[in-house]
Amino acid sequence: PYSSSWYEWPLIKRPLLDAICSISDKTCSTVATLGNPLIWWSGALCVIYVSYCAIKEKDKKAIFLSVAYFAQLIPWMFVTRYTMIYHYLPCSLFMILIIGYTMERLTVKLSRNKARKIIFIYCICAFVIFVAYYPVISGYPISKNYINTYLELLGTWIFA
Repeated sequence: PYSSSWYEWPLIKRPLLDAICSISDKTCSTVATLGNPLIWWSGALCVIYVSYCAIKEKDKKAIFLSVAYFAQLIPWMFVTRYTMIYHYLPCSLFMILIIGYTMERLTVKLSRNKARKIIFIYCICAFVIFVAYYPVISGYPISKNYINTYLELLGTWIFA
């Protein structure tokens, strides 16, 4: 039930529930494999943008990052067995570099101070989301109500 296709991974359509332990009726300990939603969802957009820069502008950095990212992803397009979201983790490393490169390009297009503010807010939001999801990626005991109400953003996400 936790398998997913390669095209679902960047959007975290189906995280992998690695372990769950019910501590009480209201508390559980869960370990799930998923990326930070802000990073992965914005990263998917950045991959599209950087791929566009690689094709249209022939930007060498964009070409390198796009080739590196897709070299990790394209082989999974031909796998017919069950696959899981953890296969996307090598791609996510290049996706993070792609986000960084997109931010670098942002500093050129906007004023330096405006770009810094946007990047700072993005990083703070990513950290806050990491803290919010830490219990379900680490196994830290947490209220099932918190998981069901705040963390299961999509209907395909099951952590408790």
